[in-house]
Amino acid sequence: MQVVTRVEEREPKAIERGRTAAGRSRPGPWSWSWPAAAGGVLVVAGIALRLWAPSALWLDEAQAVAIARLPVPDLFAALRQDGAPPLYYLLLHGWITAFGSSGVAVRSLSVCLSLAALALAWKVGEVVGGRRAAGAATVLLATSPFAIRYATEARMYALVLVLVLAGLALVLARARPRPPIRLAGVSAVVAALLLTHYWAFFFLGAAMPALAWRAWRRPASRYDDTWLLAAMGAGVVPFLPWLPSFLVQLGHTGAPWGRAPGFSMVEWAIRGFSGGNGDAARSLELLLIAFVGSVVIARTRRTGTLALLGLGTLLVGAAVTLVTGDGFAPRHATVAFPPLLLAAAAGMADLEPARVRRSVLALAAVLGLLAAWPAVWAPRTQAAEVAAVLRENAAPGDAVVACPDQLAPALARLVPSAGITAYPPGTLHEGRVDWTDYRDRVTGADPAAFARTLDATYAGRAIWLVWSPNYEGVGSRCRKVQRALAELRPAGRQAVRLRRAVFENAALWYAPAR
Repeated sequence: MQVVTRVEEREPKAIERGRTAAGRSRPGPWSWSWPAAAGGVLVVAGIALRLWAPSALWLDEAQAVAIARLPVPDLFAALRQDGAPPLYYLLLHGWITAFGSSGVAVRSLSVCLSLAALALAWKVGEVVGGRRAAGAATVLLATSPFAIRYATEARMYALVLVLVLAGLALVLARARPRPPIRLAGVSAVVAALLLTHYWAFFFLGAAMPALAWRAWRRPASRYDDTWLLAAMGAGVVPFLPWLPSFLVQLGHTGAPWGRAPGFSMVEWAIRGFSGGNGDAARSLELLLIAFVGSVVIARTRRTGTLALLGLGTLLVGAAVTLVTGDGFAPRHATVAFPPLLLAAAAGMADLEPARVRRSVLALAAVLGLLAAWPAVWAPRTQAAEVAAVLRENAAPGDAVVACPDQLAPALARLVPSAGITAYPPGTLHEGRVDWTDYRDRVTGADPAAFARTLDATYAGRAIWLVWSPNYEGVGSRCRKVQRALAELRPAGRQAVRLRRAVFENAALWYAPAR
């Protein structure tokens, strides 16, 4: 009796300290809030990085803006020469009409889309693995160097993220059978994806056969899966009016600046999703691979399916580009990024105990922010540096020459009055590159003859050559152009030094009039 009294006397004091009589921790008013606060700080840091991109627009962005500024009929014609579907360009066209075409204005569309992707990541994560997975997915996406990079670019990749996450939210929703409005939503997302980026075909090429296999193997889900397949098929119909333009692009454009990497594309893409080649990015890559692999091995139904969907998309894309010989960059595989990130987030959310789970998530988030920082603050192009020298020193009538022509779109935004000439000849139209039969144009152009024509045409004027040797297939020819001009005008000198660390690097070589 005396022992019981002592326990009863101690119990209120223990409870006041937030502990039970047995000594176990009881949730106090702050026991849940510090992890949430830490996660909130990481998310805010990721959002802040999305709002700051000081670099001038580089080739792809400047090209996109140059096309989007055109009247709509001309926009469609320009896209036939560019190789992209029209939806993002139409959205950017409307955005420019409303907000202008400054760098901040055109990038702000991607910022808004990226913020919408965070809300969708929470929604899909919650469906996949509850609030833990939702929080992990939101933190990982907010701090992802890949998502941050393309939230600060005037390109379609932030829109791709939003559409894939919206599609996953509709497909993974728990309601069975699916309401017609949800099936219509699936069709709309599929149509929008196909009209935003052609890698959507690889995404469907991985998803639809897997869904058909499940419908055949599992009679219980056959009715629902059949309707879902029908909704995906219906989403292809709005693409059909664009099909003639797509066929022209398929035969005459593409990515002529690179080589098909084969099945090493899978690791290359995941490295790109992790931020590239820096130490922080490589560490984050190992974490993502480990947790994506863990959910595949665990065979958890939803998370394992997401991981296999992402990996399957990369394998389909690798097989197709291996056959076509088309070039590849990790951004092309953006459709595979959300399912892989969600799978990794679910794997982290399953870790126990809680302190290990929180530590691993915090580590991944910090690594992501460290990998994202250089991509945000570092210049993506030397166009601003070159343009500053030209504005100060070039005289009216001087020749401004871009070699290769891929340097011209970014430069044309900054010195629109320069009247840029480009090598190879005939590929530059109104500040944008025409990719039609690009390889043939490069191989058919003679660098020495081009240099002689420049020298003769501008015999009494100076020549400013903006050039870089670092472009696949054409860089060595640009070196020959520079050397030929140097022989014709030996008084030439370097005005801007090439900085290889810059993503779109370029030197400026000045040849006075002779």
